[in-house]
Amino acid sequence: MPSSRERKIAFVLAGGLGTRLRPIIDNLPKVLAPIEGRPFITYLLDQLDKAKFNRAVLCTGYLGEVVQATIGENYRGLMIQYSQEKTKMGTGGAIRLAYDNFKNGSLDNILAINGDSFCREDLNKLWINHIRNKAAGTILLKKMNNIDRYGSVSVDRLGNITSFIEKKGKKEKGLINTGIYVLNKKIIQSINVGGEVSLEHDIFPKWLGNGLLGIETGAPFIDIGTPSSFKEAQQILKDK
Repeated sequence: MPSSRERKIAFVLAGGLGTRLRPIIDNLPKVLAPIEGRPFITYLLDQLDKAKFNRAVLCTGYLGEVVQATIGENYRGLMIQYSQEKTKMGTGGAIRLAYDNFKNGSLDNILAINGDSFCREDLNKLWINHIRNKAAGTILLKKMNNIDRYGSVSVDRLGNITSFIEKKGKKEKGLINTGIYVLNKKIIQSINVGGEVSLEHDIFPKWLGNGLLGIETGAPFIDIGTPSSFKEAQQILKDK
């Protein structure tokens, strides 16, 4: 089963504006928001290094040059590369741009993670499950008591994702998308080149019933999208 560094690459979606955090992080890109004295994105890079990924491509947008100057070209066991979008491309567009920029067509699978959330899951285990299942895409899911900010995902008893439900603004339980994916190149190559494309809204729904799986995690999950969740992340990652 492939687990060596040379066969594993991760794309980190690091182009978020962080508008709601502006009073807290000033003019920093969201992925550089300080958590316990260091940039949030370094916790993600630590996780990738631990899972023996050898390369991370940071898909940057807003203040991408600041991200590059801060993180550099190497981080522990990771080689760092940058794919800078010049216009808003959405999550799907950013991944397709990075995939094409670095001629990754020979790679059958890549990991993609949102740069503004963290889940303490074993990413190597997620990768191996995806390979074993020969999935087109695998989405890490988390059961939450309150999904009003996220929307929800439904799966059948075999783990096949059956639907994506838009957020309703109601406090109810459900499975959410954590923003952590393992994607086969079939999905990536189905993303149209050019324009703004959402992986979650434009691409994934087209793959329902065609090898799109969900794996539920019991690991802690947090995003830093709001001042309250940013404050909570300080404590969760301190405990880490």
